[in-house]
Amino acid sequence: MTDFTDLQIMADMLQVNLTKHDQGPPGYYHHATRTISTRRGMSARQYRSTLAHELGHAAYGDTPTLNTHYSQRQERRADKFAAHLLITTEAFCDAYAWAQGNFQEIADELEVNQRILRAWIEGKAA
Repeated sequence: MTDFTDLQIMADMLQVNLTKHDQGPPGYYHHATRTISTRRGMSARQYRSTLAHELGHAAYGDTPTLNTHYSQRQERRADKFAAHLLITTEAFCDAYAWAQGNFQEIADELEVNQRILRAWIEGKAA
């Protein structure tokens, strides 16, 4: 399972600066400055999910768009990127067995949010 240090190393490899903010969205990526900002006070699970998602935006060089279709595609792609970073098949199987199939408990055990877990499952089903 990918831990905080691994995510920070990936940010360094992508030449992305990490910073924090106090209010607003859980996280965002600003391509012009190669900066990811995450909101202070999130749980470890939410922080991991948010940082991995924003690293996906950085890896693909995403920039905000007013086109809803392309914006949604960027968000789904970043979720899939995060899911790939944070969840292994072995970890999912262990969490599934432990949680007896309960979706929220699987996400909790994997320390990811439900959106990232859903992206991982959808990626495996495709």
